[in-house]
Amino acid sequence: MPFLVFNTLHRAMTTLSQIDHSIEIYLNQLNDMKIFPNRKTVKISGRTVSKKVTDTFYAAKADSYIGPTLGGSCGWLQGHYRIIADQILTINVTNRSFKIID
Repeated sequence: MPFLVFNTLHRAMTTLSQIDHSIEIYLNQLNDMKIFPNRKTVKISGRTVSKKVTDTFYAAKADSYIGPTLGGSCGWLQGHYRIIADQILTINVTNRSFKIID
């Protein structure tokens, strides 16, 4: 059975109109993040948007090491939110064939 997994509504209307008799999986409940007590590690769920990430770091007065991961490149957020570099410990991603990419 065909299925569509989507995060936000970006391009959703165009894509949804092309799929019939399928399952739609909306990741809206995976919008969470946690800053661990050591303040060196953060867990970010699959649908968490960059605005929530930067606002959470800023409110916690936690210097951030997310950098270009947010938004795909460098930008004004780096200086505003003290974002300085990518430091990803682990990331779990699957491709369209459900193969896990480490």
